[in-house]
Amino acid sequence: MYNDLVGYLPYGLREEVIYQSCKDLLTSMFKEFNSENLIRQLACVLESVIFLPGDYIIYKGDFGDEMYFIAEGSVFVLSQDKQTVIASLTKGAFFGEIALLMETRRTSYVQAETFCIINILKKHDFDNIAKNFPEIEKKLKERAN
Repeated sequence: MYNDLVGYLPYGLREEVIYQSCKDLLTSMFKEFNSENLIRQLACVLESVIFLPGDYIIYKGDFGDEMYFIAEGSVFVLSQDKQTVIASLTKGAFFGEIALLMETRRTSYVQAETFCIINILKKHDFDNIAKNFPEIEKKLKERAN
């Protein structure tokens, strides 16, 4: 959505607008890499999606191939029976990052608590960018363990 809005700008300006609007979100996940180039590349492939209160963002048991950054709003991480809130995440938080590292099923439900704008990083985009940053996968796997 956001990329569509700035799509009419010249490429360099479009890249800068996207980078400035997403860098804080991405830095929270990729801070130890201290690479503006990495953050710029990731920002350019994010996809913005709107979720309404009550919408499910992740279903337990589905295979994951993307991670999520909360640009606006808040979400609930729910128990297996969908009855208990395990965590509440707000603007600036991220979730689903294990899907970037390994093929595994989702372990929880995630539901929009409020109106949300979520930036999605798809695994194939991440993998293409990570080829230029060989240390990224190793460090992320260390963090996940």
